This record gives sequence, structure tokens and C-alpha cells, in this order.
Amino acid sequence: MVSFEQLKAFNNGAVDFLVERLSGSDYRGVHSVQHYRYDFDVIYKVLDLLNKYAPNKDLLAIRTRDVSKQGFDEPEWKDYAKLCNELKTLFGKNTPDVLRKIIFVDLERLGFLHRYNKKKQMNKLFTRNTNAYVSMSDVGLELLAQKDALKRRFLIGKRIELFLHDCIENLLYMLRETDLRYIDVYEYMFFMTAINFDSRFTLSLQEAETMIKEYRKLSPVQRKQLIKALQALMVPDKKDKKGRTKKDFHNWKNETQSLFTNFLQHLVFFSLEQTSRDNIRIILSNQTGLFVDSGTRLDRSVLEKQLYMEKHKVQKKAGFELHHIIPLAYSTSLEHFKLLDNWLNMIYIDGYSHGQMQNHITLAEGENDDLKLVDDIKNTDVYLKYKENVLYSPDNKQKMLDKNQELRNIQI
Repeated sequence: MVSFEQLKAFNNGAVDFLVERLSGSDYRGVHSVQHYRYDFDVIYKVLDLLNKYAPNKDLLAIRTRDVSKQGFDEPEWKDYAKLCNELKTLFGKNTPDVLRKIIFVDLERLGFLHRYNKKKQMNKLFTRNTNAYVSMSDVGLELLAQKDALKRRFLIGKRIELFLHDCIENLLYMLRETDLRYIDVYEYMFFMTAINFDSRFTLSLQEAETMIKEYRKLSPVQRKQLIKALQALMVPDKKDKKGRTKKDFHNWKNETQSLFTNFLQHLVFFSLEQTSRDNIRIILSNQTGLFVDSGTRLDRSVLEKQLYMEKHKVQKKAGFELHHIIPLAYSTSLEHFKLLDNWLNMIYIDGYSHGQMQNHITLAEGENDDLKLVDDIKNTDVYLKYKENVLYSPDNKQKMLDKNQELRNIQI
């Protein structure tokens, strides 16, 4: 069997990066989603039924034991059982175990519901506490109140962006502002999940683009050989019950495919192409008019970014990235998307600062000509020292602050 080190015989920079990445236990990078195939109608209906059986954010008692371990329902689970039966009638699936162990997990991470322990105390995200109750969240109620199907897709897109930390924004960058045209499952696994990931193998947007282009220099045959070698090398060690050194290629790939098929293909931004039995490409959507109509043409963002450099009299600098202050994925409609795709909603910051940003969408003044990007929910900020962390013209500061306030207050 070929070793990881022997893969360097491909003499390819992207493969070398991959070998280094796979040398540690944190190789998987940005966490994705549960392995369940969704349709957005399923998400909507689950929340609708939860609100039916536990209205006004009441708590619904759910199973705490698998059906295989306890085949009968406790009296307090009767409404949960009714909910499951209604879902099964509608979709022909969704067992009590799948609903509580997979679907509720994802919907909580997306912010649509909350889960609670047996003492009716809200559990923290990503903890392994027993979950005995669920309730609707304010965001979930907002989704149910939205009757326009397209706007529902925008709202779910925003939640996915918050959950997956710039996943949509990063894909939009690659597909709109480079000549890559598509990102396939393996390219996403190997390189996109390393973008601004706090580890020894982190990549910037530009570095990820370079890696993908380097990877594409491999011939189709070489890529197949690489994948086959990785499949053989990345097999779980059954003796490692805690998974500390586990490398599981199959599970890693399934996670990415789940992201593509469960979520991304249902967003207004993207479509999928099946290129082979085991590979999928994600491309820009041509169904909503978002990227093909004259008002939202594909090169719009490129032109706005050129305007930023001109208006601020800024030259490109290595290690800096031009970033939408309020991400495009936060848009609530086609019109809102256009408004966000504006040079006044952009900022040219260093890669480290960019990596610190998660929901920091309020632009504020710092000392002298410094700026701050603020997360109003967590009350934290990313401080940007002028010329050190941010490149812009102070003459445009007030315009940027005014535009940020306008865009944050806008209702479409």
C-alpha cells in the first residue's frame, strides 16, 4: 500500500498540501452537516408540526431512548409520536430516532429550534447532554411566517451561512470572481474546508484558489489514482474506539456530499451537476435570474471590487482580502442581494482579521482612522488598525458607515 509520504511522487503542490493536512487528527477542517438528505419542504414541515404540537415556543417532550431499546412510547411522548406519524405519512420516512438524533440536531444548529435536558434547561450547542425536550426559536417562527417560497430559501441560506461560517460567501467568491467555473466534491473537501480554519493547514481564499488550480493540473487518471490511494489509506482503525487517530475518507466525503445535496443545491445561489457516479460539481444557479439577468450579471461583484480599489486609491497587497461587510448570503431577496453587492459594503482587510469575522457585520469607528467590525449579538469586535489591518481612504469613512447602517436597517 502507498503511504501518505509516497503521494508526494505526484510532484504537485496541491497533493503536497493534502499530505501535510492529513498528517493530523484535525484534517477534516470546517465541520459540515449530518448525513441526511433534506428537501427544504421537510425542514419547513418539521417546524410547522413542531409549532402545531408545541405552539408559542412551548416545550415538546421527545424520546430519550432509541426505538430498538424501547419499542413503546412513554405517555409524555404521545405528541412527539403523533408528529412523527404525520411526517411519515407526508414523506414516507423520518422515524422517531432519525428526527431527534439527526434532523433536530441540524435544525438546532441552523437556529430554528432549541433543545433541552430533562430539567427543561436549554442545552448548549455541540454538547452531548441528553435531550428530552425541543421548542421553536424566534428564527424558526420567522421562517414559518414567511409565505413567499423564494424568500424562505433566502432566509434558510442566511442560517446556513451562519452555521457553516462563510461557506456560501467563499463559494460565491470562487464561482463569481475567479475562472474556476465550478467546485467539485473533492476540491471542496481538500481545499475549501481549509479556508480560514484555525489550524496548521489554514488557507486564505486566494491560496485555496491556487490549490484548486494546482490540483486540476493533475490528469484525470492521476486524480483517480490519488482518490483511490486516499481511500485505501484513510480507513478507520477499529481498535481506536474514541476516534483520536481515525481517518475516514468515506465518512469525510459523505459529509461533503451531504452539504451539497442537503443544503447548497436548494439555495437560490447554486445548482449541481452530476459529473460521474461518485462526483458532483457545484455551479452558479441559472434559474433565479440572480446571475444571468443584466441587472445582476456575473461580473457585477468584480466591477464593484474594482470601484473599491479606485475610490479608496488602494493597490493590491499580498495577504489582504476584499470582503463584503454584510455577506451576500445574508440577502433576503434578489433586490437585497443587489444592494449588498456594492463597493461601500466592502472592506480590504488582512487575512488574519478576515478569519476572525463571524457575524461581525456592523462597521464602527476606532481611534483616529482605525475601524471596527462588530458582532452586535455577542458584543465582540474585530479591531482594524489603519494601514496595518485595513486599507481604505479615510475620506470615504462616513460614506461607508452610513451605507452600513442603511443596509443593516433595510427591510425588503
